[in-house]
Amino acid sequence: MRTVGISALVVLLAASASANAGVSATTTTSTYKISGNSGQELMQQMDRKGPRQGYRASAIAQTSYDVKWNMDWQVNGGVCSPSQADAIVHIKYRYPELVATSSPNLKNRWAKFLVGVRKHEEQHGKYAIQMVSAAQKSIARIRSAGDPSCARAKQEASRIMRVTSADYEARQRQFDAVEHQPGGKVERLVGRLLP
Repeated sequence: MRTVGISALVVLLAASASANAGVSATTTTSTYKISGNSGQELMQQMDRKGPRQGYRASAIAQTSYDVKWNMDWQVNGGVCSPSQADAIVHIKYRYPELVATSSPNLKNRWAKFLVGVRKHEEQHGKYAIQMVSAAQKSIARIRSAGDPSCARAKQEASRIMRVTSADYEARQRQFDAVEHQPGGKVERLVGRLLP
């Protein structure tokens, strides 16, 4: 149920007087429309219209995010450190939207199915926020002595972003592996929609 589109971590060098304000997050949600009179028809519609996951496979729903960094650097006594290291995480969710069905029973099953799908995708969003928060805390602690141009400090910030991103992407993949395993939560959600 997950396809994460990750934009490159962008460092914006911005002049600002604030110091280490932290991480903020925004979310947007979009939908794609499906209809049907059985769980099987709904699954077929999601397979056909859902977000693409790779070349052939499609997902039921999707979480993607972009990170924008606002950083500025200061040098005191030859030591470079961030005077600002703020990040904004923009999380985008995409879900199926049931627009027509004739069965009250199917509508009820659909509502329960969608609760589970949203819970799964929102966990991906939480991981994205945790990732950026971990990187921001590490970047805010950078102190680079003998670095009047802040070149080494900026390289360290980029390294922190890469390492932290790789760590949290591994967590995202592990989460999906558990959720999508045979008999796992995703299979059970689909099974409850199909009868």
